[in-house]
Amino acid sequence: MEPHLALIIDDVSDGYQAPILAGVNQACRELKVPLRTYCTSMYFPLDTGHCNYGGLMFDLVNESDCLGIIVPAQIYLAVQDQVDIFQVLRRRKDMPLVVIGNAGDGYPSINLDNHQGVVQAMQHFILDHGIRRIAMINGPMSNLDAKVRFHAYQEQLRHYGIAPQDNYVWQGTFHFNDGKRAVDHFHTLPLRPQAIMAADDYMALGALNRARELNWSVKVIGFDNIEAAALSEPPLTTIEPDLFNMGREATFKLFRRIRRRPDDNESLFSPKLVIRNSCGCSDYFERFSSGSARQVPTTFKVGELQMQALALAKSLSIEGNDLPQVLFLIEKSILELRRQVLESISQTQVSDTFLELLSYSDDSNWLERCRKALKKMLDIFFTMHLSPQQALIVRQVRFQCMNEINRRLRVHQQISYDRLQQHKRDIDEFCQAINTCFSTIDLVEVLKSHSVIFELGDFAIGVYKSNRLLERYPSQAPKWSTVIFDRLAAKCDQSYSIATAQLVNKQHSDRLLVMPLSHKGIELGYMVVSYQVELLKLYSAIAFHLGFALKNIFTIKHSQQDEKKLKATLAQLRGANAELAHNSVTDELTGLLNRRGFHKAAEQHWRYSKQQHDSFIIGYADLDGLKQINDSLGHEQGDLAIWAAGQVLQNCFRRSDIVARLAGDEFAFLLIDSNSEHVIAALSKIQHFCHEVNQEGFEFKVSMSVGFAVFDPDAPSSLKALLNIADAQLYDNKVWKKENQLQLPAPPFSVKTS
Repeated sequence: MEPHLALIIDDVSDGYQAPILAGVNQACRELKVPLRTYCTSMYFPLDTGHCNYGGLMFDLVNESDCLGIIVPAQIYLAVQDQVDIFQVLRRRKDMPLVVIGNAGDGYPSINLDNHQGVVQAMQHFILDHGIRRIAMINGPMSNLDAKVRFHAYQEQLRHYGIAPQDNYVWQGTFHFNDGKRAVDHFHTLPLRPQAIMAADDYMALGALNRARELNWSVKVIGFDNIEAAALSEPPLTTIEPDLFNMGREATFKLFRRIRRRPDDNESLFSPKLVIRNSCGCSDYFERFSSGSARQVPTTFKVGELQMQALALAKSLSIEGNDLPQVLFLIEKSILELRRQVLESISQTQVSDTFLELLSYSDDSNWLERCRKALKKMLDIFFTMHLSPQQALIVRQVRFQCMNEINRRLRVHQQISYDRLQQHKRDIDEFCQAINTCFSTIDLVEVLKSHSVIFELGDFAIGVYKSNRLLERYPSQAPKWSTVIFDRLAAKCDQSYSIATAQLVNKQHSDRLLVMPLSHKGIELGYMVVSYQVELLKLYSAIAFHLGFALKNIFTIKHSQQDEKKLKATLAQLRGANAELAHNSVTDELTGLLNRRGFHKAAEQHWRYSKQQHDSFIIGYADLDGLKQINDSLGHEQGDLAIWAAGQVLQNCFRRSDIVARLAGDEFAFLLIDSNSEHVIAALSKIQHFCHEVNQEGFEFKVSMSVGFAVFDPDAPSSLKALLNIADAQLYDNKVWKKENQLQLPAPPFSVKTS
């Protein structure tokens, strides 16, 4: 296994982490270093309301081959207790590590300049739109990014002489509904804000949605530029972090640390303001060309051409051997546009050089970067003193170039859409197929066919070996796994055992994605696949359905095992009952069990209840005044009184309960599947049946003293200890009755448990 870098993320399809993965992937290609991407498991159970973090994927990182680890801050900022993830990170304390985002624990990091992002948004509101009443929907102050963004908001208000107002601040949690609730609050104020700065796009979109429902034309700017921001109505103006280049730079920073080259502990990346319509702008380029936007008129210097071209090439993420060719195309495009503008040549056709630049890479991400580079290229001319004719030419060039980029993007999108629709149909068939799997053998047959349909290269599935496969949030991954499917194995349908971390090392691809197979926080195994960046959502869907299928398979397997154990237990009970009957454990006078029979049956049920985590009641009962009956009425009446007392107990309890006469006037009983709440009911039954027997016309009166003990499965005591508790309470009951001159046991009891 050759040395490689590791990237730890929690969602490959997340709008924040997918660009980071793409950037890290690109940098690894440039450095010619293999990359292993480990996707952690994060689960938000409804009963706690916060995230539980599963760090088992960290245990799959092989220390002997991994050069270093990259971790986006996203995967631990969502966790309620950040200490947990830092403890996981420290398992690899000797391994170089770089965090993307606010690490907060002294780790080397690539940080977004949150302060500068909010400054851009606030200046756009205040200087470009002349807005003074600006509200803020902030994230939780425990979040470092939210704290910086809030302080920047307050700083900008004070900088422009605007007094911050507490009722213009709403504390949110980065959720869509926070934005809706914030707008409801702001809308009720006597002096409503004119604009809202949101700490993230989800809250901004919620605010836009609610404002539209209230027919309130408030201006909104978000933060993060998620995919939905451009699709909202109106399209959301937002702050865009350069996540692709942050991931790319994190890789280079990690590599410098691996090579022990000097490097800053923290690097800052400035975000940019993406102007759409929610801030009140109709068209950014029209604002520039009309001169209404802020600009610094300067003279265009040809000597700056190479510097500008180099900056544009950097924005296109071009380095190495490709740089000279791309620089040439950019320089030539700028010169052609410069000549066209300065000489007022009315030409609306896209230049051949720009078309060549667009065709440089057959990739939609490249076209998106070209769109951004074109904007920067045109910004060069917006800083010049343009005549109306020249401004018109710039707008025409911009229009034609954007049309060409959009046309090519639509082609890519159509191809991607067709491929996505096909994958959706394949996933639906895959889901239907694995839902009918009742064993790993059935699952392997489905995987053999669909791994070809999904065009998966290296692809393997490991299931953790553990006594408790359904245990939630174990501290570490089991050391051994069972590989149920390995597409590159000679016989991929034959399972085999392997050290958990070694399955990743068996694969040959230099780009591997390791994803947990889990269901509601229960990690059952993991999937290893050689990946393509554009198919990350497909891998997420496959992992989700595989986790659900494995959970069903293991549930069925455990149910079958439990059923076998139950049958075996019942068979043992039947055998024990037959043995008791064979050994004549019945008391001749009462027909109840004798002392030997009671202790044997009680011992068996004590073990069974301890294993099954059940409670039961055990107790003693004494016939009161037997000596007086024998002395005054004779032993024949005494035996009749003992028989009557046995009938009372037998009538009181269920056939499944254990009732016995131990000796003389001593009785014992065990009430199955009962707890302290049943004690008073049992006592009332004894009183009731004693009363009924005393109505039969016997020469004696039946009265019984009783003592109870309850077996607590959470704090189990021995059978001997339980009987001692019952015996002590029996004695207390006798004393209490003598002191109160009563014949029958009378509640209340002080019920003692184990």
